[in-house]
Amino acid sequence: MSRSKNKGRQKKRISKHVLAAKERRIKEAETRETTTLAKGEDGITVTHPKSSISLAKKKNNPIKKHEKDPSEGHTYLSLWKKRHLGTEIWKFNKNTQSWLLRHMYDANKVKKETFTLLIDYILQTPNDGVGFKDRIYDDAQRRVIRYVEWEPLHTKQQLQQEKEEGESTKEIIPATETSSSLSNTNMTKEKNSKVQNANKKEEDKYMDEKRRWTELNAHDKRKEYKRARKLMEALSSQENN
Repeated sequence: MSRSKNKGRQKKRISKHVLAAKERRIKEAETRETTTLAKGEDGITVTHPKSSISLAKKKNNPIKKHEKDPSEGHTYLSLWKKRHLGTEIWKFNKNTQSWLLRHMYDANKVKKETFTLLIDYILQTPNDGVGFKDRIYDDAQRRVIRYVEWEPLHTKQQLQQEKEEGESTKEIIPATETSSSLSNTNMTKEKNSKVQNANKKEEDKYMDEKRRWTELNAHDKRKEYKRARKLMEALSSQENN
């Protein structure tokens, strides 16, 4: 009896628009089986297999992934900020949190005001057993080091290009000075043992992010660097206190 009741309940839960869509798909499938292509020059009508039509339809209509609206992340953090006032209702959402952490260095998706709220959110989030804040700090540190390594090389290339084009009278940075800058960068890397000891598998997770970074222009690279430094300073300050 219980099984039959459950089945009955499940059927009642199916919405009308879902049933209508199902019936429409069945009719379309029956129609596709007898669908024929237009006649060719020789006047012969060629039938089209059902499987081929379905395959072509799938290729022409790829599945679209849902893109979260950046305003959702800002609203989520705003409600979190006002949760103690009793005027707003906030509920934890892991998907939204993950989205914010994944895109927090992308100024197009996480605006400046949202990033400021996100820092407070991170600081007030309890550190879980696997180091929630430690992972965020290590990632920010890695981005800072990456920019520090890239910036002097980019500056040298820019000066070289300006000289070749005759647009500037600036001298190219001497090789000895560049080597010194790289040496200082290496010393910084040695001090950051957390980044040096990172597991290769963990690094593989950032391949897509690294690819995105290479496509950024110099201005956006610096914006990411400034955000990473700001986040590191906030986490370090909290730890010292």
